[in-house]
Amino acid sequence: MLAPPSRRDQILNAARDAFTTAGYDGTAVGDIARNLGISKAAITYHFPAKADLITALLDPLIDQLQTVLAQRPEPAWPTEVRQLLHNYFVVLIESIDLARWADTDPALRADNRPGTTLRRFDQQLAQRIADPDPTRQDHMRALAAIGGIWRPLHHEPALQLLEHIDEIINAALVSYAPLDAQLPT
Repeated sequence: MLAPPSRRDQILNAARDAFTTAGYDGTAVGDIARNLGISKAAITYHFPAKADLITALLDPLIDQLQTVLAQRPEPAWPTEVRQLLHNYFVVLIESIDLARWADTDPALRADNRPGTTLRRFDQQLAQRIADPDPTRQDHMRALAAIGGIWRPLHHEPALQLLEHIDEIINAALVSYAPLDAQLPT
């Protein structure tokens, strides 16, 4: 028999539901406490500041994306770039609600917030997709390829994305590929 979730996990689950539904600024710690039937002090015991909830929720996603990027610092085109995009996209799909939230919540896009880190990861991913000495045009095409994997997250459920991952990655690669390049299937 599984043990019930700890109080900390209950708080994180409730915060995740609230933040991904109403956004960071639209959620008060008191709302989370009320939904759980506990006091605000019970939450601040585990998470002294509201921002600590963001860290606890998004750090695992950020760590996984950082690991994916670190595994392929200089991927070869197109096979290793395809694998890099695939692995990156799978991490996003596995935490789709958090990825959607981090991508769109203005409060998370502010300086020194997880959205800033994710934008930095987009830049690092673009550098890996582009040629070693990319032109500005190469960089823009690489960012378009990254957008090609982020946008579907907002329109389809995770299972549909996983079923069509090859088509999504191929479409993303086409936006970067040289016109005469052959993409792997």
